[in-house]
Amino acid sequence: MTDLWQNLKERTEPVYLYGMGDGADKILDECIRQGIKVSGVFASDGFVRNQVFRGFTVESYSSAKEKSPDMIALLCFGTSLENVIESVRQKAEEITLFAPSVPVYGENVFNEDFYEKNIEKINAARSLFGDEKSREVFDSVINYRLSGDINYLFSCQTDRKSNYELLNPENEIFVDLGAYRGDTVSELEKICRLKKVFAVEPDKRSFEKLKKNTEHINNVLYFNCAVGEEEKTVFVSDKKGRGTSVSQSGKEIKQKTVDEILDGERATFLKFDVEGNEKNAILGAEKTIKQYRPKMKIAAYHRSEDIFSLPLLINEICGNYRLYLRHEPSLPDWDTDIFAINEE
Repeated sequence: MTDLWQNLKERTEPVYLYGMGDGADKILDECIRQGIKVSGVFASDGFVRNQVFRGFTVESYSSAKEKSPDMIALLCFGTSLENVIESVRQKAEEITLFAPSVPVYGENVFNEDFYEKNIEKINAARSLFGDEKSREVFDSVINYRLSGDINYLFSCQTDRKSNYELLNPENEIFVDLGAYRGDTVSELEKICRLKKVFAVEPDKRSFEKLKKNTEHINNVLYFNCAVGEEEKTVFVSDKKGRGTSVSQSGKEIKQKTVDEILDGERATFLKFDVEGNEKNAILGAEKTIKQYRPKMKIAAYHRSEDIFSLPLLINEICGNYRLYLRHEPSLPDWDTDIFAINEE
């Protein structure tokens, strides 16, 4: 399969960015590195407000399409909203549209060269998944990342309810790493009994909303800290919303390990969604994983390597887990998660 960047180099149609912000910055930077000319930037009709992005006047979709009906559009934002996904799908029927896979964190772009360099690890990780659906999702996500073709993602998506059914939540001691505003805790409370919750969120604004949104739930312990492989002081980026991550600069905050947070207590369910720090957070939970074998839900999309490096890491720590991979409806391949269930 020819990867997206090589494909774009060989095409002659004008290339437009669809959207602005951090994703557009990364995609434009990669186009520049690859020598791919970008002809313009557009936003959906009704969202154009005299903006300028990186020297481009932002056009409406209708205006860009009228001017360049043969254009190639590169989707530059992420969404899990059904109406937005449907709007993107409709545009993909009218024009040539790709959604380049650029990492949320890290520098590795999942292109053909990256794939070839990691093929042994990719194949080893694929062999660890415990059902055909997982292998279908794995293959589809890999093919999407190489090609930028969103149809691969549409073909493999599953819904959250069936994903939770994999874990069969019942009476849980739940450790929510990346608790945000309490959305996962609130979801679980509706489908199982939460005997105790350790809710960890580094962003102060989200942390205050987390406490408010879950104050009706008994036995919730709150930790305004980052999680990683060791206890230390770290910097976290000062982004709004879900984008709070360990970085080289920003606000100072304490980082703890899962093992230290639990202090020997049993956990039955760990959720890792820590903005690119999943590997270190898992290493900081090694004692808990080996001793109690909790079920786990792990984000596998923040870094290009997570989809294969994290399954290999879990298997290295404890080989008794059965692993599954699922992708909930989203563009690009966000909300792709590993589910780990103890076989014993």
